Amino acid sequence: MTEKTQPTDAELFALIKEHFGLDQRRDDTVINRSTGRFHDAQRYRDFAAAVLAIAKWGQPAQAQADSVQEDAALQLIADLVRHIDRETCTHEETHRGGAIWEICNSCGSMWADDKGGKPEFKWPDCVEKARAFLDAARKQGASQ
Repeated sequence: MTEKTQPTDAELFALIKEHFGLDQRRDDTVINRSTGRFHDAQRYRDFAAAVLAIAKWGQPAQAQADSVQEDAALQLIADLVRHIDRETCTHEETHRGGAIWEICNSCGSMWADDKGGKPEFKWPDCVEKARAFLDAARKQGASQ
């Protein structure tokens, strides 16, 4: 019996939807419905492979992982977090549009004052956890 090393596309797209809030558009792309931006699904396949590789390193038989592979996986996670930072609008710069509207200068999102106004921006938990993981890995690397 062969060991499963890659998730199927169905499993991968379900995880992308759950953790990143992106919907499958075609076999090779996902879409962020709030911004209308498309993303290449291959980035997420590479990310999934890196996460699975990291999970395997924790097993006793695989304890002697090659540091080059570990660095590559950490770099991949850092690149993914940077990509999310670039593609996510935090709605920092806004202007008034009429009597009740607040409009984002970057993405064009609009909020009505009588409907609660602009919500406070909060990064998704998965992004915060990835940042914490990267910080811990950097600190561990610096202490060795």
